[in-house]
Amino acid sequence: MIDLALFDEILYRNLAPWLEENKPDEKFTALTTEIESVKPEFQPLHEIDFYRPFNDKTRFYQKLIVNESITYCNKVYRLIKENKNIKLHKYWKNNLLDKKLPTRLKDIGRIIREKSYWIDYINPRKTSFDIDADHKTETYILQLLKIALIRVYLEIQSFFSFISKDDILIEDDFYTRFLNEPIPETSFLKEAPKIIDLKTEEVKPRGNTPPAFSLVLDDIRERKSGVPLYHYIIKNPQRFASFEEKLFDNEYIGMDYSMKNTHGQKNKMAIIYYLLIDKGYFKKFNDLEKKPFKNRDIAKFLDHRYNANLDKQFRTYASKTQERAIFIEDHYWLYTLPPC
Repeated sequence: MIDLALFDEILYRNLAPWLEENKPDEKFTALTTEIESVKPEFQPLHEIDFYRPFNDKTRFYQKLIVNESITYCNKVYRLIKENKNIKLHKYWKNNLLDKKLPTRLKDIGRIIREKSYWIDYINPRKTSFDIDADHKTETYILQLLKIALIRVYLEIQSFFSFISKDDILIEDDFYTRFLNEPIPETSFLKEAPKIIDLKTEEVKPRGNTPPAFSLVLDDIRERKSGVPLYHYIIKNPQRFASFEEKLFDNEYIGMDYSMKNTHGQKNKMAIIYYLLIDKGYFKKFNDLEKKPFKNRDIAKFLDHRYNANLDKQFRTYASKTQERAIFIEDHYWLYTLPPC
């Protein structure tokens, strides 16, 4: 399933607006122009109608958050349209609407309470922004993130309406169920204008159809000292090839089997290494060297095959069994990967 990566960066990691390194307003002046606007590939139910940003930092986060809310919905919409497996749809619905999004909304509510990021602090009719500017800037960002995630939930909920119409949430429910806030008198969501006729709309292929991924049931790179050979370490080449096809389909590796260098990819691949070990995809004994294979031998083989260097990440996740389990559960293709 698609990660809420950018939202998580704002909530939990490097883009948290209250971090000291994110305080200077001038840091965001040039960054805003680098963000390209995104258009929905679906008929939206809502648009965000929030207060106007009041400095460079709020302008940056406003554009980033609104764009990401559309981008994320586009990805989920495309995923549903391109896959007709109803079991997958039910899994995605449960994962997103019952787990991932409620967790983020509850955390936003907690942060708002802990840091006093109340909406009245940024009402331009009740305050000015020259006093306590940092706090008001952070309030703006968290309140906007809250509205954006409510919008994301409502849009995705509509995507899955063909599965079940029970327990459909309306905007008021988010304040009582997840945020523990009074229901606001005025909504920051408005009805979106009709832009797409969904009766005739189809998911169009993006550009030319790429060539099919070529499965290689053998070593693909020159032999390297200390790295086990394919046929000495792989237990079932057909089963492993099926896994690698999924690895390619989910954009972890390219046509040349090299790992894609995207944000967070090394951590994800390290977790996948452990999953393959746990699922028994490798032989226990090295017949060539007459000794058992160690996990490190397997990691060396996979690093060489995928042109990667995950030694640090592989060691880091050795003891993080719970984090590994959470990641696997969040990704259906990994969660359902058959044992070997």
